[in-house]
Amino acid sequence: IGLPEAIQNGIWQGETAILHKDGYEIPVSQVILSHKSENGSIKYFSTIIRDISDRKKAVQALKESEQVFRNIFNKGPLGMAIVDSKFKFIKVNSSFCSFTGYSEDELLTRTFKDITHPDHIGEDIDHVEKLMKNEIDIYKTEKKYICKNGTMVWGSATITAVRNENGEFLYFVASIENITDQKHAEDSLKLELKEKDIFLKEIHHRIKNNISSIENLLKLQIDSIDDIGSKRIIGDTISRIKSMRLIYDKLVKSSEFKDISVRKYIEDLASTIIENFLIKRYVILNTDIDDFVINVKMLYPIGAIVNEIIMNSIKYAFDDKDSGKIEISLKKNERLIVLKVADNGKGFPESFDFENNTGFGILLIKAFTKQLDGICKVENDNGVKYTIEFVLSE
Repeated sequence: IGLPEAIQNGIWQGETAILHKDGYEIPVSQVILSHKSENGSIKYFSTIIRDISDRKKAVQALKESEQVFRNIFNKGPLGMAIVDSKFKFIKVNSSFCSFTGYSEDELLTRTFKDITHPDHIGEDIDHVEKLMKNEIDIYKTEKKYICKNGTMVWGSATITAVRNENGEFLYFVASIENITDQKHAEDSLKLELKEKDIFLKEIHHRIKNNISSIENLLKLQIDSIDDIGSKRIIGDTISRIKSMRLIYDKLVKSSEFKDISVRKYIEDLASTIIENFLIKRYVILNTDIDDFVINVKMLYPIGAIVNEIIMNSIKYAFDDKDSGKIEISLKKNERLIVLKVADNGKGFPESFDFENNTGFGILLIKAFTKQLDGICKVENDNGVKYTIEFVLSE
């Protein structure tokens, strides 16, 4: 098809197709040159042919990709916008118009700053400028938009920069999802959680007051009793109530019903018990506790066991001493937990039978060990040594 022009002008170049021997066409770019004799007549033609099948496929793929983008842009459920370097809208889709309440013509006279809540403008400008400079690849944010009627809506925006083949900035493409309902639900949940937190704090306060009231009533009662045995029983009860109050107080303050650091909780609890109940003797507290977290359901009986053993040591172990030592070890091996509490006091008498002992403190230790689905072993080893083993719940 290029011969007439090559004859007339000496050259023709363009795109055409040649027929393959198997019958299909191959797109090519072709240059035809005419070569003339001295008298000006055509002696022969030469041609250069280059297969451009790959280029044609790439162009077709680009057209199809552009068509897909147009379909997504124009018909997709997400708000879409194209914005220039001065933050002015170049093109918007119907979903974005519905989201903001503006018509397309109205938005094309505005910048994204005009419909962005002031709280977010500074951060937006900082990030889109980084996009223009190619310092970041994408900018994602959740922000408030100002609708035409003045109401606020929340959008989750994803913004990218489009560049030419030389890497020069052309425009921004933004997709915006309406997350207003989600944000309102989150706000309602936060308010509900805050109200529950206030309610729980009030309950905790009343429980502590009730425990203190019981403790004070028993203190009044003990002053009116002459029998030494009865005084001792009520005194032990007062001590246990005081210890339980300490345990409860530390759980509430440190946990807020979440997982708690075992090391900090046990060390603080043991120190507080000794400081509050030791009057005439000096006791050294040594601890060797692995640092891991555990839920409150398991931590309470652990604290109660430690409390009972320390209380027994303070009351009975050091009768003939001015000072003593209490050691607490708590080790974790995968899910197996081993708690050891020992003193260097006078120990149990040889006739002591832990399994059949019905002392209230021993019964409490057994009950809390059972609550942990654990086992408890007691031995005289230069004092009394308790070993409690249990498996950490999943």
